[in-house]
Amino acid sequence: MAVIASFDVNRTTEQEVSSLSSMTSEEETRRVRRLEAEVEILRRSVTELKTSGPCATKQSSLEADALSVAQEVRGLRHHVQSLRMHSELSAIRADLESMRSRLPSEATEARKPPAAISVSEERSQNVSQSSALTGSVYTRWGNGHCPSGSQLVYSGVTGGSHYTFEGAASNALCLPLSPVFEDYVLPASVAYVYGAEYEVNVHSSNELDLKCSVCHIPRAATFMVPATNSCHTGWTMEYSGILMAGHHTHKAATEFVCMDSAMEGMTGTGFGTGLLRLEVS
Repeated sequence: MAVIASFDVNRTTEQEVSSLSSMTSEEETRRVRRLEAEVEILRRSVTELKTSGPCATKQSSLEADALSVAQEVRGLRHHVQSLRMHSELSAIRADLESMRSRLPSEATEARKPPAAISVSEERSQNVSQSSALTGSVYTRWGNGHCPSGSQLVYSGVTGGSHYTFEGAASNALCLPLSPVFEDYVLPASVAYVYGAEYEVNVHSSNELDLKCSVCHIPRAATFMVPATNSCHTGWTMEYSGILMAGHHTHKAATEFVCMDSAMEGMTGTGFGTGLLRLEVS
């Protein structure tokens, strides 16, 4: 058994100085009072000598003694006042330190969550608080789940432009499975979004729609490293997979993506098929 002990040098020193100052202040006050009594006696003696007759030498000596004692009294009074001020300042510092030591615990108590939270409430709180979290977000192509250590924002299906459309958008989209459609009049010219499917005849997911998920992690930055299955020193691997893009003969441009090695697929999304994904050789 062992304990860890801490020692607050500054606080202890202030308490000792305050106590010492209080004791010294009382002693100095008593000394001042004694000296004031002596000064009064000397003054009376000087007055009596002045009225009784010529005693210049003795009178001058007594006056000098009285003046010296009076100066010492003034010095002691100033010293006592300084000690009292120091004692008061030490007491104020101690009060401030006590208040500061209580602030963190009170702030922690204020931030504590309720003791009893149901699973559904906890999940809804996690989702609602995701926008306030720091970190970064990335899309996991070919998988409807997020790796351990990350938070699922939403899962969906991959979409993009039709592979025969020239000038169409090149980036892929992770579309939610429950889209919200606005009721408005379409203009004459529009862009189109189609579903995507695997074109990998050696895999069981061939011609299935691509699953995807959007994941949040506490780390600040994410990027794809092509042509490797490991990360650089200091970086964390989120997932590994196969580099994929559209066919070089297709009219529509595409982007290179890291397709999860699981290559999860699904049928019946209703988005149609336009974006094709093939392995990079």
